[in-house]
Amino acid sequence: MKLETGNWKSRSKRSKCQISSIKYQVSNHSFTLIELLVVIVVLGILFGLITAAIGRARENAKSARLNADTKTLETAIWAYRHEYGKWPYNGSQQVQVFSNDNYKVREYMEDEDEEKNPRKIRFVNWSEYSTNGIGTVLNPWGTPYVITVNTINDTVTVQ
Repeated sequence: MKLETGNWKSRSKRSKCQISSIKYQVSNHSFTLIELLVVIVVLGILFGLITAAIGRARENAKSARLNADTKTLETAIWAYRHEYGKWPYNGSQQVQVFSNDNYKVREYMEDEDEEKNPRKIRFVNWSEYSTNGIGTVLNPWGTPYVITVNTINDTVTVQ
């Protein structure tokens, strides 16, 4: 058996020639100033849109928290009224508005003072609410809730 080495060698030489004739091109392409500016502008627009969306989401969350808090506080004041037959902080005025002094209503609704809350019922979990240094309950924007107790019309509102 005779091996045909000639054909193999000629093919091998041919492939070496083809490989050596292929030129590898190394690109020295860099970004132009215009391309960089376009990318920066697009990223800036995206950042602005995302920041605005996050701000709206935060405001919506604060509004939802405000609605839930006002309902909870109104319900707690009504529960106190139902339980004891009187409004918390029964002063001499027929319409009482508590803003920076809304802690006076809070004192009646905690379970610590037997005179103000004889059955020691906790009407509201006050630890869920933010307060200032003297105990005034604050809304999500940091301003005091305004609690209005109207003994004439038998109504209560929290704003």
